[in-house]
Amino acid sequence: MKNQFANDREFMLVLLSYNGTYLEYASDELKADKEVIMAALKSGYSLPYDHVSDALKTDKDFLLEIVSLDAFCLEFFSEELKQDEQIVLAAAKHFGDAALEFGAEKFKTNKNIITEAVKSSGKALSFLAENEKNDKNLVITAVKHHGYALQYAPEQLQNDKDVVIAAITAVDQYSNTLQYASEELRNDKDVVITAVGHNGNALQYASEELQNDKDVAMAALINSTEAFEYVSERLQSDKEFILHAIGQKDVDAVDDDLDSYISDNIPEKLKSEKDFVLQMVSVNGMALGCVSDELKVDKEVVTLAVKNNGKAYAHFEWEDETFYDKEIILAAASKGGTPSVIPIFTLDEKFFDKIFNYLPSIAYKSRISAERCVESGQTWKNKIGQSWADVKKPKRQITGDREFALRGVKKGLVLDVFLCREAGIVFDKEIILHQLKHCIDKKEATLRIINHAPEEFKVDKEIALEAVKNTWEALLPHNISNELILSDKEIIMEGMKHSPNALYYASDNLKNDRELLLSALLNKDKINDTYRFDEILDELF
Repeated sequence: MKNQFANDREFMLVLLSYNGTYLEYASDELKADKEVIMAALKSGYSLPYDHVSDALKTDKDFLLEIVSLDAFCLEFFSEELKQDEQIVLAAAKHFGDAALEFGAEKFKTNKNIITEAVKSSGKALSFLAENEKNDKNLVITAVKHHGYALQYAPEQLQNDKDVVIAAITAVDQYSNTLQYASEELRNDKDVVITAVGHNGNALQYASEELQNDKDVAMAALINSTEAFEYVSERLQSDKEFILHAIGQKDVDAVDDDLDSYISDNIPEKLKSEKDFVLQMVSVNGMALGCVSDELKVDKEVVTLAVKNNGKAYAHFEWEDETFYDKEIILAAASKGGTPSVIPIFTLDEKFFDKIFNYLPSIAYKSRISAERCVESGQTWKNKIGQSWADVKKPKRQITGDREFALRGVKKGLVLDVFLCREAGIVFDKEIILHQLKHCIDKKEATLRIINHAPEEFKVDKEIALEAVKNTWEALLPHNISNELILSDKEIIMEGMKHSPNALYYASDNLKNDRELLLSALLNKDKINDTYRFDEILDELF
């Protein structure tokens, strides 16, 4: 690292708070600084302990401070400290497996330490002495805190009902916990119902017999519709059971649980049986995604589906006739659907007025007059919180009149530069600045404006500054790539208010600017591309 940073305590504290692995580039003096090491530890990255000073590795007080943050540090500290009960106990309370793995051997039979260890880490069971692993009470303590710890228990305890029940009802119980139970208990109905009641996907580890048990399967489905994948083929063909599955309350919207876990496992014959399909979509409109292609476009089926759940409209394809059916569109919209085909009908004022009652957001997509769109814009903006970034037809009408266009941009309308040129309007600085200041959708509108603006405006500091106030991405190469702009500290600093990643696109001299680097590191939570930001830091080394 450059000398001015290697021994720059303020800078290194901030840098290591961002990423502790950069400790190796600090000066020897800072590698012996407790506050600096603590900052590196708290960053969340693995600390390179070989760069911690030898003096600190023998400092008991310091080890007691950091062992609660990273008990794995025991591996790198002196043998004398690994023998210290106070230190190992402190480690056990936070990282039980590390405490037993790197602490002295004698602690693997220390009741106080191993009890704390299994409470903090299920894996700690694997480091116990063999006689301690057979302690039922100790194993129950472990699995109560961490269900997955059951995998480290001896076989006889994996076949102990008390132990297994404690594991599958643990707070952090996972669906795979049941797989570590004995074969006998995975065929025990009480055990399995308890397991699927906590995690429906545990059904995959139940015996085949219980996967075919309707009581067990229904209990699993209440917890998770994904469990349908694991029930027996007999139940996957059972109409009553299928209706029960798709009718679960937690299934809504365009749900992958219906489209994959359930749909993929329903027999094709049933997907093509119209009477049953009608039952399915009446129970849950989103079941439309589970039926045959033929019935998915059947008007009776479709209408019933969208009347149950308007979001079922999302299952239509643009080439389907039902996709353009006004009756179906209205039914879907009235039940929470958001049909995307509506602009086709906006020339029909009666239909537009009907659909507008359900979906006011279609205003920005409509082909109604540009005058109506602009003059009503403020009201609609407040109602729907959208810009007119996607207005197509009105753009062409509005952009033919500069004064009208200026009125529009002051209300949030975004003009497309190409359409402006087609309409004979010079895309001037005043219009650009007004759009940047007044556009509703700041990021998307700004990028559209800057990307397509004439080159002479991309070197204009006033425009560039207004753009980065809206989004740092205005600095991307295909937007602004002018050297003068990217070398302007004020502009880069403004972009960094949104994201420190703005620094990546600055000129080389600004990437080494201490003030900008510190500002970026102090706003690390706003870094949305750590890989590219780390490239900047790597250049310092």
